[in-house]
Order: sequence, then structure tokens, then C-alpha cells
Amino acid sequence: MSRRRDFPYVLSEHKVRTPAGVTPDDAILYDNFVVIDPRDAAKSARDLREAIGAQPGDTIVVQTPVFERSPLRPPPAPAPVSRAGFDALKTLSIAELLAVGLRQWDAPKRGVALFLFPGEWYDAIPPGYPVTTINGETRPHEREPGRDDRRHGCLAYGVLVPVKS
Repeated sequence: MSRRRDFPYVLSEHKVRTPAGVTPDDAILYDNFVVIDPRDAAKSARDLREAIGAQPGDTIVVQTPVFERSPLRPPPAPAPVSRAGFDALKTLSIAELLAVGLRQWDAPKRGVALFLFPGEWYDAIPPGYPVTTINGETRPHEREPGRDDRRHGCLAYGVLVPVKS
């Protein structure tokens, strides 16, 4: 018989970085974590099982936390209702983007910066609309499990916006 074990550790194959606009009130620190090495899944699985004391037959459930927006921040404005509305975001100033609820992920590179969509906009993003992830990959938006994961109220993707240095 399998036993369920919740695992409150952070699993990551990437170094942690703090996005622009994250305040100390938003920060959550983890003392324990297991690094997942995508080049050696079998070793990573063994390390994970050993770290949590899992026995043969135990089911391990990894649930990443969903961090909501700080209560000190206002809720986002309603999402645009069309592709043209999402495209228009690229013409807004940084102050206007922040006012509607987007958050800047990192410093501008080559004259553009990534602004993350508010999590509340997930269902409004048009299917196939090009979004850029926090890893720099641009792909068409698709509604599927896991794509609505939120950190500090934002999705892990958004739009690249031209900014003045």
C-alpha cells in the first residue's frame, strides 16, 4: 500500500534570482532544498527519496507554492479583451504597466524588458498569443495544467516591452 508524503522543499534546476519589484515582504527563504539535475534524473530521484526518508512504495507529491500578490499591492486592472489590447501593452510606459498590474522581471536588455502578466489575466490571454517566459523563451500561449503557476501574483511569462535606458 502506498503512503502519500507531502514534500515542502524547493526543487530547482536553476539558480534563484529575485525579480525587479520584489520587496523583502514578498521574499520567502528556504533553508532546505534538493537540486534536480536534468542530466541525471535517476540520481536526482534517489537523492530526493533519501532526503525525505521515502520508503519503497511511498508516493512523493511535489507541490510548488503559489505566492499571491502582497496585500499591500492593489489588484490588477481588468485584462485586455483582444489580441490588439495585449499588443497595446507594449506601447505603455513602465508606470502605466505597473499601474495595470504587470511587474517588471529583470533589468532592460538591448532596450527591452520583460513584464509579467498578473495571474488573474490567465484565462484572458488569447490562445496562441506570443508570450515570453522568465527563461527568455518566446512561445505561443496555451491553456494547460501548470501554465497558470503564480509567483507574487504574476504568471511566469508576459510581454517584452521597449524601454528607454
